[in-house]
Formats: sequence, C-alpha cells, structure tokens
Amino acid sequence: MKKFRHCLFMGMVGMALLGSGCNSDNEEVEPVIPAFELEKNSLSVSDNGGNFSIPYSIRNGIEGVLPTLSVAGEVDWVSGFEVDEHAVAFDVARNKSEKERACKVSVSYPGLEAGIDITLTQSGAVDREVMLELKHVDATSITVDVVPSDKNMTYFLMLEQAQTLIDYGMTTDELIYESDVRWIKKSLEVGVPIEDLVSVGDQIGLTYRGCLPETEYVLYAYGLDITDYSMLTDLVKINITTGEIELVDVGFDIQTHVEGSTLTVDVTPQAGYDGLYYVDAYEKPSFDFGLGQGQTVYEICYSNFESTLEIYQYLLGIPLEDALNMLALSGPGSREFTERKGGMTYVVAAFSLTDEGIVNSEPTTVEVKMESTEPESSNILTISVSDVEARSAILNVTTTNDDPYLAGARSCRLRGDDR
Repeated sequence: MKKFRHCLFMGMVGMALLGSGCNSDNEEVEPVIPAFELEKNSLSVSDNGGNFSIPYSIRNGIEGVLPTLSVAGEVDWVSGFEVDEHAVAFDVARNKSEKERACKVSVSYPGLEAGIDITLTQSGAVDREVMLELKHVDATSITVDVVPSDKNMTYFLMLEQAQTLIDYGMTTDELIYESDVRWIKKSLEVGVPIEDLVSVGDQIGLTYRGCLPETEYVLYAYGLDITDYSMLTDLVKINITTGEIELVDVGFDIQTHVEGSTLTVDVTPQAGYDGLYYVDAYEKPSFDFGLGQGQTVYEICYSNFESTLEIYQYLLGIPLEDALNMLALSGPGSREFTERKGGMTYVVAAFSLTDEGIVNSEPTTVEVKMESTEPESSNILTISVSDVEARSAILNVTTTNDDPYLAGARSCRLRGDDR
C-alpha cells in the first residue's frame, strides 16, 4: 500500500512538470518597437533658404541603422538629405516667387508603424536692399556705414577706383556683376574661403585706408546668393572723391655710403623742417617700372609707405603712433639698409609725413649703386601678362638660361579694416 501511494505521487509530480513545460513553450515574445522622436515636427524658413538640421533621439534602435529622409510629390526645392547619429539635415533652395510654399519631409526608420513627417514652410520672396552711407572722407581714407535690410543675407561689397571700372569696361551694373562673379569663382578655385569674399550683417564705421588723394572711387554692393551666384537685390553704389593733401615745400640733403651689402643713408632736412619724415631705398628696375606705368614719384613712394604702415598696424597690431616712432625720423638722422643686392642700383627717397602718417611732400631722390659681390647673371627675363580682368591676370615669365630668379605680383587692392 505504501508502495502504491509513492508511485502515484511520483506520477502526479511528473504530470505537473510535463504540464508546466508545455505552457512555457507556448509563450509569445512581444517585438521591441523603436521609439523615435524629432526635436520639432515643423520648420519655417525664409525665402533665402539654406541648410537646416533637426536633432532627433531614438530608443530601442537597430545598431548601425540610420533614419532615411524623403519628400513626397514633385518638390524640387528640397534636396541634399543628410543623416547622422544625432540629426537629420537638408537643403532648401531660395524661393524666387512671392508665394509661400510648403511640403512634408518624411522620416522613416525600420520598425516604425508609420513615418514621421516634418512640415516645412518657406516664405515668399520679399524686397531687399543694401543701404550705403558715406560717413567721412579725407585725402587717404573713406568711412562708410553698410546696412542690409535682411541681416542674414549675404552680399558683395567693393570699393574700386572709378577709372578702373572704366578701363576694364565695367560700365553697367550687369557688367560689374559678371566681373565680380568671375573673380569670386577664380578665388574659390585657389582656396579662398567664401566668407572672405562676401559679407553678412551691418558694417558700421567700415574704413578703407590707403586711398589715393584727389581720386574718384565707387563703392557698390548687392545681395548675392552664394549657391548659384544670382543677385538678391539691385546693385547700389555711391561715388566718392578723396580730398587733397596739402603738400609742404621741403627738401632733404641725402648722403649715401656703401660697404659690402650694407647701404647707409644720412639725411638732413632743409629749410628748418623739424617734422616727421621717412627714408626708403627702392630697386631702380622696379621704380622705373612704376614710372613707366604712369605713376609719379610721389605715388610710388606714397603707395609703398602706406603698405609698410599697414603691415605694422593691421598685421602686427602696432598702434599708429608707435608705428611712426619706429619708422619715421625727425631732424638729422640716418638709416641703414642691409643685405642689399650686389651690383643693383637703388633709388633712395626721403619725404615728409604728417602726424597721421600721410606723405605730404614731394620726395627727394638720389641713386646709388651697390658693390658687385658676384658675377651678374646673363639670364634675360621676359614678363608678359594675359587674361587680364579687373581683379585677376595670368603672369608669364620666360628665361634665357637656368639661373635662379624671383617673380611675383603685388596687389594694389583696397580693403576695409573689417574685411
């Protein structure tokens, strides 16, 4: 009897275990559904368009799988879809129509029951302008305020000599614009960032220094789409004529001494002049080249000194007063020029300066030839320039032998302080 009860108990336990095993096999595992959320589901943009991104978050996602973007219907103004682990992004083209437009950008991800839509709305085109106002002009500088009506609009701003525009046939707004675009594209090809070529936002008190006295300039600006280089506004311009420099009647006695590659210049101001003056030594071939291009001795000296002063002020960050203390002389003085080229003839010039660093006298010049330290090269260099436009040209150099030489071009482009 005891044996029977024991067997019956074991049988019941076995049936219970068997029943338990069957229930475990019949359980259904519920699928894990991703939870996807955009930071925002609607976006309103201006008619300018641009690149836009919206952050997103995802839980229970599939490792290595990113969302995909699409746009329904015949929409050609939304493109450039990009997705990373943190945001979705796309490009919106500029709206040239006055009408507002809208579309839906769909975000898809495996496991979502339905896509998530971004409602994108772009406003219609509005009238824009760039306002230019002359604030100050003197003999060598021009100060202006530049105020675009749309603070986010990119615009092109340039100051040119009026005669330069005429010389290169830039006599209409359309021809100026076409020349600008060619120059921008060439600049981009050689690695100049687009940010260095266009402006955004107000520029109050923008100052152009190093202008030539008694010269007519044209300051112009217009909105520019940097994606397709189309104009966003009309071209606006103002004509500005710089003032006259009142020259002082002063000369300088210049004595030169050559020792090896060192040129020492002793200078004594004449007629009791006790103001500032500057002394420089120019290679005669370069000096004569400038004269051959129609520059005067004053213009050559003025241009070179202004370039030197700008290096001290804007490249080295030295205040004007300190820069003049380092560069200018007063009373009898001397200047030493080292490492001059053997056999080269130099034009030594001395001219007076105002307290603001403006050349205000006709230069006094003398010529001096350095001692020959090595045989002169028989290499004959021929320079030619082709494809000349207002802001670019191709420099070609041919030689008659393999002797080393140095060639380059100096830009006379005027730039504002803040550009």
